[in-house]
Amino acid sequence: MTDVAQGVLVAQEKAKLRKVLGRWDLILFTACAIVGLDSVAFAAEAGAQAITWLLISLVVFLIPYGMLVAELGSAFPVEGGPYEWVKMSFGRLPGAITAVLHWLSNPIWVGGTLAATTIAALNTFVLNKPLGTTGEILVGLVFTWVVVGTAIIAFRYGKWAPNIGTIVKILVVGIFTILFIAFLIHHGRPTGASTAGDLRPSINGFLTVIGVLVFLWVGFELSNGASEEMHNPQRDVPKMIVGSGIIGAALYGLAILGIILVISRANLSSVSGFTDAYKAVAADLHSRGLDITFGILIILTLIGSGSVWLEGADRTQAIAALDGSAPSWMGRFSSLGTP
Repeated sequence: MTDVAQGVLVAQEKAKLRKVLGRWDLILFTACAIVGLDSVAFAAEAGAQAITWLLISLVVFLIPYGMLVAELGSAFPVEGGPYEWVKMSFGRLPGAITAVLHWLSNPIWVGGTLAATTIAALNTFVLNKPLGTTGEILVGLVFTWVVVGTAIIAFRYGKWAPNIGTIVKILVVGIFTILFIAFLIHHGRPTGASTAGDLRPSINGFLTVIGVLVFLWVGFELSNGASEEMHNPQRDVPKMIVGSGIIGAALYGLAILGIILVISRANLSSVSGFTDAYKAVAADLHSRGLDITFGILIILTLIGSGSVWLEGADRTQAIAALDGSAPSWMGRFSSLGTP
């Protein structure tokens, strides 16, 4: 009887869903989930061999992982995909644990790393001075609620936050790439920056970078939390994997390459490495307008990253709740079709 009641509840809530995700929505949505510019400097800490390990991890991790999600996402296109896949394979308890862990890190990440990076971007690019404690708290609160707001509005509108976020990420990395190429042409490689010989992989480099790379690559499964809001998941999920994987690999490769070519390893910070690299390559321009624009673009990428993970993980957790793996009120969908 409990299962029957839960089945009725699931059906009632799913009736509020609307099919709004097309192929390009899925590609941009997933690319936004994969690409996190706030973390690329952690990978660059390994020096030039970060590029080598990026390529190796692409072959031995990203491609098999993408093939797995493409198969599951097209064969079992159900709302709350990651929860449902684990439940079908191993039972409700492992599915519930998966859903909770998949969801729980995101509020912490939004209010922690992403909010802190937003504050740092404002301080560095826009204000050129520290905000102060009160200002940081206010900015953190505004950032958090903007991200939450994009996650709870109707998905036909909310999907544009990650979609635009991906376009902005491409623009940010594109600007950075043009600047670091121009910098290298005019100034050459700085003393202490990585060389071709540093590409040789090592165990120490592997231990430094592998955890970060796996974290950077994760995100293919996220949009499958909204499988029943896709127009044609059987057709579009495999194409989403290919398209978003190419975008992610290109953006990560260019961002890490630029950092290791213009910043000496001794001066590389895992927190501000990308910012430091931009400052170095843009110094000759003395353009306050470009600095402000770049800072605003970075903040937009952070909003996109936070909203995309909330939108996907919230749906997975909501379906788990409706299925009895969490309090049922966590599974309620609004009339707009959002948890």
